Amino acid sequence: MDMPISERRLNIKFINEHLDVVRAAKEQSQTVTANKPLIQKPGIQNRDGNMPPQPTYTSKAKSKK
Repeated sequence: MDMPISERRLNIKFINEHLDVVRAAKEQSQTVTANKPLIQKPGIQNRDGNMPPQPTYTSKAKSKK
């Protein structure tokens, strides 16, 4: 089926407007998340104020293949 040129132009216009709205929403969401401060996890300190050594864990489970 053939579509008249005027309908094609109208459809392309609606698609472009929709894509502009989607693009603006995506940019807005990216700027909002980019401006959020990162949450810092507090470190656990000993009574003398020094940080304890980080534990190392070993697993006895077999690896999946």
